[in-house]
Amino acid sequence: MSANSASNSTIQVTYYLTPLSDEQLVGLSLADLRGYLWGLPWEEAKQLKERRRKLKNRKNSATWRKKHLDQWGKLEEQNTILKWEVQNLAQENALLRLQLKALQDPSKPLQNSAAYMTPIKHDNSPRCLVVCPRWSPGRTLGSAPTPCPASTRASPCRQGGDNCFCI
Repeated sequence: MSANSASNSTIQVTYYLTPLSDEQLVGLSLADLRGYLWGLPWEEAKQLKERRRKLKNRKNSATWRKKHLDQWGKLEEQNTILKWEVQNLAQENALLRLQLKALQDPSKPLQNSAAYMTPIKHDNSPRCLVVCPRWSPGRTLGSAPTPCPASTRASPCRQGGDNCFCI
């Protein structure tokens, strides 16, 4: 061989790399990947980079999906608990309303008659309330109310008959 023919020839170096699995390709650091891709043809290096990016995107998507499914499960559990609490509070509220209604019903006549109570006070007489459902302020039964004498307290009043009492 002559020196002239040796200078015109090009040396072609081929690398025989072991193929990487998907896990190995994703697990490579960028520096290791560059070292692995060094000397590979440009098209093959480009394909490996694209494959690595796709695998990383799939891994990130799966991680995101798992994380959000876990959060969704926790939120559904919390929602179920809150719905249960709302239902219990609604039942308790209904029970309390029934109890309140039961307590208010017996006192209705007392509340109605309390609207008609009128305090009466004269100079020397003790304070006396005339309780008469037929008499209310601004409306009289024949004449203006007069104070009951102290001796007739808790007895029928002169103002309205049997339903009126001086207390």
